[in-house]
Amino acid sequence: MRNDEKGQGLLELVISLPIIAVLLISLSTAFLYFLKLYTFSLSEFELQEQVRMPMERIVRELTYAEKVEIYGNTLRIWIWNDIGRQQSVTYSLDKSKLFKDAQPLTGGNKLGDIMITKFRCVQKKPEVIFVEIEGRNRLTQHHFSLESAVRLHRKKGNNVQNKFY
Repeated sequence: MRNDEKGQGLLELVISLPIIAVLLISLSTAFLYFLKLYTFSLSEFELQEQVRMPMERIVRELTYAEKVEIYGNTLRIWIWNDIGRQQSVTYSLDKSKLFKDAQPLTGGNKLGDIMITKFRCVQKKPEVIFVEIEGRNRLTQHHFSLESAVRLHRKKGNNVQNKFY
């Protein structure tokens, strides 16, 4: 190192540190923005999934139900199980969660913080049941609702009519 180059390394360091700091702050801001966007999208997907999954189950079981009871926030369906015996399945809304036979179908995911705000079943015609499920994402305050009209079918060779109470 020559005498006329003394202090040049320090000067380069003083100039380059603010440039590096600005680049790092810009990159970290962009990373945090995309992380927030990813979390938002994931929580919205979770809201749709928490409403769609129980709706599919209910529609499937209602389609081939032998007997149906609707009272308040509770839907009771009699179906044939795998070994040929009739069993009942109960769906109910309690404390912002949808339950199937006292087992939660929704909730349990902290990312989306989803609550079910509406579960409604109404007999529209003698063999048609209207089902509505609505959920709300507490993180984004968005609502998502699904509605379905289900036509009940009787099993072939079975003369039992669907009954509503």
